[in-house]
Amino acid sequence: MKKLANTKRILYLSLAFVPLFSIFQFSVAHALSDADIQSIYNDTVWYNPSGGSINSSFCLGGPGGSGPLYGPSFPQVPDTAALASAIKTYISTALPSSPMVVLAEAYVGFGVQYNVNPALVVAITQKETSLATTGYGTSPKFNIGNIRDSNDSTGFASYASYEAGLEAIYKNLASGLYLGPPSNDTTISQIMNTYAPPSDKNDTVGYIQFIGDIMKKIFGSLNDLPTTVTTDSCSSGGTSGNGVVDNGANAQLAQKLLDYQNTGQYSCDNIGDCADLQKIVSGQSLAGSDGCQATTLDAHVLKLLLYIIGNGFKVGTYALCGDHSFDSPGGHSGGFAVDISTVNGASLAQDTPQAASEGLMIDQFLNNLPPELHLSQQISYGYGEQYSQPMAALQQYGGKLCDTNCVSIYTLAVENQHKNHIHVGF
Repeated sequence: MKKLANTKRILYLSLAFVPLFSIFQFSVAHALSDADIQSIYNDTVWYNPSGGSINSSFCLGGPGGSGPLYGPSFPQVPDTAALASAIKTYISTALPSSPMVVLAEAYVGFGVQYNVNPALVVAITQKETSLATTGYGTSPKFNIGNIRDSNDSTGFASYASYEAGLEAIYKNLASGLYLGPPSNDTTISQIMNTYAPPSDKNDTVGYIQFIGDIMKKIFGSLNDLPTTVTTDSCSSGGTSGNGVVDNGANAQLAQKLLDYQNTGQYSCDNIGDCADLQKIVSGQSLAGSDGCQATTLDAHVLKLLLYIIGNGFKVGTYALCGDHSFDSPGGHSGGFAVDISTVNGASLAQDTPQAASEGLMIDQFLNNLPPELHLSQQISYGYGEQYSQPMAALQQYGGKLCDTNCVSIYTLAVENQHKNHIHVGF
């Protein structure tokens, strides 16, 4: 688990230490099947656990600030009093003995103050200390979020009251490690991959599922919700930051990508990519460098990268045109392709649980693009030089999944070259 600079407001995943606390007494998350895991994409979870009804699906994710019900920021709800009532009802039903029942309005009040979704915090407090009924969540520490403090002899912070312990969670989530700069996370999945990273042997996917289950129960009880923030559906490819694919000129699109370097949302993992973008901005031809024959990139490549970022991903690329050897006029050499090498800070060249999770998410997302961005090629055979069947199953050719035909279409030699990055082409 990553720590803040002062190490004092660190949310601790007590699930990894079950013998210490009785983490939760109800609503235990199911183990995810392979099919369930593959349903995670674009930092969005369509939750329909094996054996569940189709009506149980819902969207968990979306860009922060626009107020989706299942995003990390405070949601667009017409009545905050009704939200507080829904939280109170949920807590009193799930665990009547919880002292947090009387703090339902505080959940919402702090949510407004720090722009954090209160249903997310309800889920965290339930997961960490069974809604302040176990471990350090009880008196006299009132640490309902298991927040770390290296200066405390127990290793965990102490607070004056349940309300103070509650506010500490909001402050932590609003910090630069999560929602604030420089992280600027925009989805539940991004937050949880820092909060309870798989690299620390956490069940990150299970934690995300648990949060989604609680959020659905709370928001599912509300009435008169705007049609744009329903509890049961999202657009097939997620919702972009501004809802549309950017249609600016190539020079404008390239400049936007370069600007995203400053916010950490885009990185040139190969400096040649930045060189290509800078040439496009200045109107120079890309042709003549390495295997590149194009004067500029196809606009779809630039639009796709911006659309990916607009949907909450942080992405790095390793090859556009000028820094790729000759492949074909319809590939990198013609300006029609890009290689994605990092996703949300996880290098696909590394054999890590986070690379597996993020690689699968971006592959799922690429399978669900709007029509104008449908891919001709999606070659993704694994991560960290290891074959990944879930990722390979999502490969596309000619705008469709190629499934078992992918190897014969692309050849095994080419597939094996794509176990450290994802090739997408138009």
